[in-house]
Parts: sequence; structure tokens; C-alpha cells
Amino acid sequence: MEGWPGAAGEGRGALQVPLADLQPLLALAQSTGAGDVPARFGLSPDRTAADAGGTIPLTDYFRFWRAMKQASREETLYLSARPLVTGTSDFVISDAARTATLADGMERIARAYNLLHGGDYNRVERHGRALVYFVDDAAFPYAQSSETYIQLCLEGVLLFLHATFCTLAGEDLTPMLRRVHTRRPAPRDATPLALWDAPVTYGAAGFGLTYDAAIAARPLTEGYGLPPDHAVHNRLIALIEARQTAPAPAASDLARRAREALADGFQDQAVVARRLGVSVATLRRRLAADGTSFRGLRREVLNGAARDRLAEGSSVGDVAEALGFSDCRSFTRAFKAWNGVTPSGWRERNCSLKDEPSGRRQGDPHAV
Repeated sequence: MEGWPGAAGEGRGALQVPLADLQPLLALAQSTGAGDVPARFGLSPDRTAADAGGTIPLTDYFRFWRAMKQASREETLYLSARPLVTGTSDFVISDAARTATLADGMERIARAYNLLHGGDYNRVERHGRALVYFVDDAAFPYAQSSETYIQLCLEGVLLFLHATFCTLAGEDLTPMLRRVHTRRPAPRDATPLALWDAPVTYGAAGFGLTYDAAIAARPLTEGYGLPPDHAVHNRLIALIEARQTAPAPAASDLARRAREALADGFQDQAVVARRLGVSVATLRRRLAADGTSFRGLRREVLNGAARDRLAEGSSVGDVAEALGFSDCRSFTRAFKAWNGVTPSGWRERNCSLKDEPSGRRQGDPHAV
């Protein structure tokens, strides 16, 4: 995710949830006396079985989710072995709203859900300029066994948490979201994660949201005019609907983020695509639309890093090793192809220019 994994076209049309993923929830509706709820949304076990590749809009999924919570009077929808009665989210959000800043509110939410679920599953961490809300569910007491269903539910929880933070702050925090983390091993065609306009880390140790730390000191708003859970639900639906009509991210933004991934040491195209939350084909297409390619960006980043290290005095061998070349010969060959001169020749020429007094450099039109 460039932020829109598995999306059709330019990536904004895949705000969908696979019908097949809803089978456990539909079975739950029948067993808990809430069998009439799926019918309101045109859902049934027969439909999901007959339309194996079908999907429903993400907005309908969350409306269905909310209706099921109200009908079952259990807010985890029996995902947890420790049920949460209706009204729990209202209580947790109201309690968080009594704190002074968003970071305080996030920490209050994490502690509340840890107490309710009986373990340290939620935590808020600060890492440099990042503020992270993370859910480590490795030991969580799940009452469901379907890993696909668990992933769908926890990704939905991330969206609900994001909408909660937006509601507490009284603003859309999406532009401050820097990364999303999921245990789902790889992108796919339809998932709640299609909402995000931030890169997604797949195969993570848990589920999380990483924000710019600047949001930590945001003051909280006072009152919502609605019960907190209802206000958050409305905010979530509004976020989804805004994404459905928003233009796709510019190709140039994807190129910038691909450069950043390359600079972080990720040189394989498939790995970079996965970190950005897009397929390799989408990455190629978007970069081509921006007049570049992954190979060109990789060359640009490696060449810049090589020049910097040479200018700092690193040996050619050390630079070749640091940049992942198999030996000095292959690095020298690549560097000469990029710059028209060997690494040693480039350093001799450029470092000697730097050592000359100002105004005496060769070719300086102002030299005296």
C-alpha cells in the first residue's frame, strides 16, 4: 500500500470484503438468534457458497458488523472467549475522552481493552518521530479458529481504532498515518486495508497503526452529540465514502516512497512492492506513468549512496560490500556505467575539486 493493495484500476475501487470471509459471521447469526440481520444486507450462507468470488462494499460490511453487535449484544461477535457486552465501546471511548491529549487517550484505550480481555495485548509505543498503537494477538483467547476470519476482524478493528482516534481528535488523522501493520501474509484483491493511504507491512507480528508523533499532543474534542460508539461508526463510514470518491495517489508519490524503501536497503522489487502494499505489476505501471522504472530508481539510489560513501573516504571494497555487490569488479563495472568513470577516478576528480580553494576550481567562471 502504496496503500491500496489488490485494488482494481487505480486502486480506489477495491473497498470490498470477500463474501467467503463472512461465513463464520453468517453461521454465528444463525446460532445466536440474529438470523434476520444478514438478510437486511442481502447476505446468506447460500449466497456466499454460490458466489465464492463475490464481495460486498466495505461500508456494508461495517454496517452489517454494527447490526450484528446490536443484535447479539456482544461486541466482539464471539471472536473472543471473553465476551464484551453492548456498551463496552461507549464506556471505553468516553473514558479516553476525559484525558488531555490524543496520546493519553490512546493509552487509556489500550489499558481498558487489556483489562477487559485479560492480557497485555494492546500497547502504545513511541519510536523517535512515530507513535504506534499495536495489537499483539499471539496469545489472545480467540473463540474462532478461522485465521482468515480473524485477520478480517482485526483489520476491521484497526479501521475502528483509527476512526476512534479521529473522533477523539475531532479531525481526519489519515494524512498523519505513516504505516499499517497486519499479520496477513500478503496483499489480496479485496480487504479492509484497501482504505489506507499509507504503506502496509504484511506478515507482521501483530496488527498496528503507526502515526507521525506530532499527533500525540493533539487536544481532545468535547462531546460528539451522539453516543461515542455511534459517532465513531459514522466517522468510519465517512472515511470510507471519502476514499471511494477521492483520486488515486499520484504516481510521483509512489516513486518517492519506492526511493525511500530502496534507501532503507530493500533492493528486491517484489519486497518493495509488498512494503508499499501493491503488486509488482501495479508498481511497474505506476512508475512507468511517472516516466521511470524500478530499475532506474534502484540505479539512482545505489549511485547516490555509492558517491556519498566514496566522498566520505570509504574504500571501493567497503562500498561494494555495503551496497550488496558480489565483488569490487561488479561494483566498478556498474559505477562506470552510471557515471562514465571508475569509482577511484570519480573520487580523485571530485575530492580534488573539493580540496581547491573557492574561486580556483577548474571551470569556475568566476575564477581569478
